[in-house]
Amino acid sequence: MVGISGGVDSAVALALLQKKFLPIAISLKIKNENFSVAQKICEKLKIPHQIIDTRKIFEHTVLQYFWREIKKNRTPNPCVFCNPNFKFAQLFEFAEKNKIKFVATGHFAKIFKNEKTQKFELHCGRDAKKDQTYFLHFLPQKFLARIIFPLENFTKKKIFEIAAKKNLNFWPEKKESQNFCFLENQQNREILLEKFGENRGEIRDENGKILGEHRGLHFFTIGQRRGIPLNGGPFFVAKKCAKKNILFVTKNKKNLLQKKIILKNCKFIDENWPPKKLKICAKMRAAAAAAPAEIWPICEKEKKMELIFSQPQIAPTPGQFAVFYQKKICIGGGEIF
Repeated sequence: MVGISGGVDSAVALALLQKKFLPIAISLKIKNENFSVAQKICEKLKIPHQIIDTRKIFEHTVLQYFWREIKKNRTPNPCVFCNPNFKFAQLFEFAEKNKIKFVATGHFAKIFKNEKTQKFELHCGRDAKKDQTYFLHFLPQKFLARIIFPLENFTKKKIFEIAAKKNLNFWPEKKESQNFCFLENQQNREILLEKFGENRGEIRDENGKILGEHRGLHFFTIGQRRGIPLNGGPFFVAKKCAKKNILFVTKNKKNLLQKKIILKNCKFIDENWPPKKLKICAKMRAAAAAAPAEIWPICEKEKKMELIFSQPQIAPTPGQFAVFYQKKICIGGGEIF
């Protein structure tokens, strides 16, 4: 079975799998969207298509996590949370009920079985710009053993070429949306205002001088430049003090640099906790380059580690994730504390 959204990636994944399997297509309904494009794709390919209403489950898992983190003045990453806890969980639940062995999606990543360790590994896809291992690093072994990523060896440009060749011309080749899937046409600020309203407080510089007023800490994230209501900038968000409702800003971007970071909820692809430090490369944002670093175990019970970069990195953001790599292999990650 193939998880299909109606986008070009999942459509081409479905078409490629037709060469070796008799796939069925599954769409997970998380809002009041229609799947007319997904249905057209399946009709064109003559593949059965089923829509599963998962709105309540999505709200209970992903949305509650998202609002909970915002309320704590953290910056959540719902895509990282969604993949293991909702998207693949729901796809595999359907697969189990229908005795389907493999689940496929249109993600850009690779899975290999290490014959020596008998563990499944998560490798970066061929297209470095589209690689999605950052968002998949929490997937457990039980899922990796049964997942197929048909796009692992393709570039995005090639995906559009395959879609055109198979007359799946349902999309213009344009810049993809940067919004979260559940926000529809709303921007983050609009939906946060609707959910949490305003909570005005002081804006101060790194020396404590009052510079102005903010409308609510939940509208800001560490390192943010745009949207700060001050003249004479640019300013960057340096810190948020929830107890006193103060937003601290700086003009000096170097003040955002950090070398040591504490991580919680750390998980590893092989599901083993490292007994000692590991040399890795890590990135704190999906589009960032992985930077040389070391991770040091702090507490296995609490899944805490210390991440130490060789060179200071810009704006580590509580609630976001640091993901670990060794060469082209994604080995795990943890939540920035």
